[in-house]
Amino acid sequence: MPGFPPVAWRGTQGSSLQVVSGRYRDPVTEWAIPFLRGILCGGRRSPCARGSGFGVRSIVFTNAAGGILENLVPGDLVLIDDHINAMFQGPLLRSESRVSEVRFPYDPMLRRVVIGLAAGMDIPVARGTYAAVLGPAYQIAAEIRALELIGADVVGMSAVLEVVIARALGIRCLAFSMVVNKATGFRTPKLSHQGVIEVGRRAGGRLTALLTELIPRLEIGSQSTSAK
Repeated sequence: MPGFPPVAWRGTQGSSLQVVSGRYRDPVTEWAIPFLRGILCGGRRSPCARGSGFGVRSIVFTNAAGGILENLVPGDLVLIDDHINAMFQGPLLRSESRVSEVRFPYDPMLRRVVIGLAAGMDIPVARGTYAAVLGPAYQIAAEIRALELIGADVVGMSAVLEVVIARALGIRCLAFSMVVNKATGFRTPKLSHQGVIEVGRRAGGRLTALLTELIPRLEIGSQSTSAK
């Protein structure tokens, strides 16, 4: 992406490609946790701001996450309804913040489309609140208990800062978490990054199938600013 340093993390390539679905040609960029690499991509330096300059109107975010909600197991897909910014960072400059936009981060109309598609394709999709933390380490049991108390269902280390920037720019957002492990404190075996990658590879087919059907529908309607 012009003007933006290439960013990759273990298990990702930091690559860009074009997805072709019928008559639709959609740019897809894989970037992994730029904040963890010491790059604070706020304001005009963010991939979302660059995309907005290229005419991007909708973004679908995906991430790997730990399952806090008791009934979530590795391999589950979660459609994000809301998020908690536990990174203690705000990516917006005061002059760029549009409070009325940022308050409702995930487009309700697009979420309804996903729910309908998933039901028709017989793909189970849970719904929940995503908590983003700084990392780059798995959370300890006390942190997970605290996140559970404030309403988090899944936890990861990405997406939220980018979503805030995108919404401030008027871009519609949708986000999925793939549960790749049970969050620390739930009698889980030892966690490893390689295990996260393996779960993602095994379960990624369902998310790929869902996104393939979703892409042609991203331009439906206009953004609703009403609460869920």
